[in-house]
Amino acid sequence: MRCPFCGAEMEEGRLIGNKFKMKFMPDDKGLLLGIWAMDGIPLGKKSFPGRAVIPDTWRCERCGKYIIDIAGSEKKAKETA
Repeated sequence: MRCPFCGAEMEEGRLIGNKFKMKFMPDDKGLLLGIWAMDGIPLGKKSFPGRAVIPDTWRCERCGKYIIDIAGSEKKAKETA
């Protein structure tokens, strides 16, 4: 895949969470007690206790942008279940 920002070839991979599920936090939302993302939007599917995986991810080494296909990841999870 070509980067839509700079045109370089992107590296395909996946995002893997460590201990907690990854979440998208809108700028207008805050953390509960400064640590919990209660209003966050969960990303990926849990695969191992506490680990979230988003398989459809591309990274541009040149400009540092990432493209994450959440819809594609959810479709793959349903197909393999």
